[in-house]
Amino acid sequence: MTDNHTPLELSWSWSEKQGNPAVRYSVEPIGWAAGTGFDPLNTRATVELLAKTPLLAPTLDLSLYRHFLEALTVSAAAGQGRREDELTNSDGALSQTFIAFDLREHDMVVKYYFMPTLKARILGESSLELVQGAIKGLPNVGSSYQASLSALSDYINSHDESERPVVEIVGIDCVDPSKSRIKIYVRSQKADFASMLDAMTLGGRTTPLSEQARVGLAELWCAIFDLGSDTTVFRDPLPERKHRTAGLLYYLELKAGSPSPKAKVYLPVRHYARNDEQIARGLSDFLARRGKGLVGRSYYDGVARLCKQRRLKEGLGFHTYVTCAVDGDGLAVTAYFNPVISQESQSRHVE
Repeated sequence: MTDNHTPLELSWSWSEKQGNPAVRYSVEPIGWAAGTGFDPLNTRATVELLAKTPLLAPTLDLSLYRHFLEALTVSAAAGQGRREDELTNSDGALSQTFIAFDLREHDMVVKYYFMPTLKARILGESSLELVQGAIKGLPNVGSSYQASLSALSDYINSHDESERPVVEIVGIDCVDPSKSRIKIYVRSQKADFASMLDAMTLGGRTTPLSEQARVGLAELWCAIFDLGSDTTVFRDPLPERKHRTAGLLYYLELKAGSPSPKAKVYLPVRHYARNDEQIARGLSDFLARRGKGLVGRSYYDGVARLCKQRRLKEGLGFHTYVTCAVDGDGLAVTAYFNPVISQESQSRHVE
């Protein structure tokens, strides 16, 4: 689920109107029998975890989960008898799903994520083709996503094949299908400010960004990547990184009946920032200028307390992504981090 194989990722999320963040986490449950003949693709542990959530998530609805699980993943039965190299992604990963929880005052929202690469490869399709078919095949509501899905696929296919963004993840809310978002995550190898602005509007296919939103995005870009205010920082790409998760990740949110997706950018600070100290201070200052932080302390103070395995300035990898979505004329920002860091990911730049 994460670059350093930690099956857990934490996040703090600030909306434009919130001073303090919502707390969320994602986890890839791993069963004792994972990787054995009994559970070759680790499909059982998540089912067991989902069975324990209804008391804390009274609106839980697994209709979409069941549909996309069948459409986008390889089942344990289908995996039996296949060679090991057929059951791994290009980076050797077997992961196909993970689950996330948004914690609220009295309950929680359950979200589920599918990584369709493995099944797409076995079927000889692109991930986009597989995902399009899965959404169109949704009982009763599939056609209501058509306008947004067409805008997304048109944008992806407008790129030359060598630069085409790739679908990596599909996410859903485990609620009534008519109320759920379908979130499609695409990764682009382009890592410059102009391409980010272009992707945030799907190449002009959605509502243009306001000047205030553009200024906020530029401020965040410079803050978390430790860049000056010279105009060249918005023209030049970030340093090249040879890693599967280099480039920029985008999430496109589809809602039933909506004419176009809503975009969010995931900035992989673990690849491009100087160190976790710089990320924490830059983001802390960005949030403070907007009256945001943690309860009784700054973002920097909270992260410094949370990262117990080393000092923030000693490496990269505690922060994984900083994300940003336009929220009116303002910005909604989320910080993601790994609670456990392997020795490999503590180097200055993860190769």
